[in-house]
Amino acid sequence: MFFLDILTHYRRGALNRAINEKLAEVAKACRATNKVGEIVVTLKVKPSKTGGNEYTFDGSVKAKVPQTAIPEAIFFIDEKGNISRDDPAQTKMFDDDERPGVTSLDRQRVEAMHGAMTGNMTNPMAAG
Repeated sequence: MFFLDILTHYRRGALNRAINEKLAEVAKACRATNKVGEIVVTLKVKPSKTGGNEYTFDGSVKAKVPQTAIPEAIFFIDEKGNISRDDPAQTKMFDDDERPGVTSLDRQRVEAMHGAMTGNMTNPMAAG
């Protein structure tokens, strides 16, 4: 029996399906990240404890899937320990109400999150 036959017959093709699934996962990640991936197929052949012609095959597949790194982000921390995307030492170019690309709904969501974190549970979402 050839190796591919063993994969086909091993638990009615379970090992073969597992290999194909891992290969597809690795291939997709390699394409997305442009990094190297790897699958390793292991097939152990164990003689019977009682001897004779009976052998147990133990198959497994492992994958090293390349990961996309999440880039760093810059935040600022003021003297009170508050974290912000705006540098507290720099003058603002726009008031929050005039900031380009920020909608009133965005401001309401930020205010609601801030309220939830500080315990000031006013609901600006209900006002809009």
